[in-house]
Amino acid sequence: MKEASRPNPVIALLSILMVVYALGFVGSHAMNQGLAGWYQTAKKPIWAPPTWLFVPLSTVLYGFAGFSAWLIWREQPRTRWRTLSLLLTMIGLAAVGTACTFQQANFTGGCIFGCFEAIFMFFTLPLASRWSKGAAVALLPFALWRIYLVGLTVSLLMLNGAKVKS
Repeated sequence: MKEASRPNPVIALLSILMVVYALGFVGSHAMNQGLAGWYQTAKKPIWAPPTWLFVPLSTVLYGFAGFSAWLIWREQPRTRWRTLSLLLTMIGLAAVGTACTFQQANFTGGCIFGCFEAIFMFFTLPLASRWSKGAAVALLPFALWRIYLVGLTVSLLMLNGAKVKS
């Protein structure tokens, strides 16, 4: 039986990056709205990053996550889908959690999504490492940034209550 041909790796990389950046766009759009609005007047921890840093850094780190997904895709054609599904779900949760936190100024919702995101990270990073050490290394900066943002969300909740008025 003839084995199915694999898509061109460059086309696969670009396709994966399009999906990841589409998810990231949801979070970035929401983040921009919050950063221009309520975030300016909210009480923030001393370690909160400057406003201008959020979107460019998130953009770069979503690229790392997409590259990680591509490395996994390259390695194990038949068994990679569980890992890729976990990774894309984690990225989707990041986008929704960012929308809760920044667009809605809903810190409780952002914390809840952050907890789910952390659970997915807990399973995704070891699986990614199993298929490709490079994939796990590429995913690590994204995961650390997301954990940092969850910590920021918890701090915003503690300093401002459940929701900041716009």
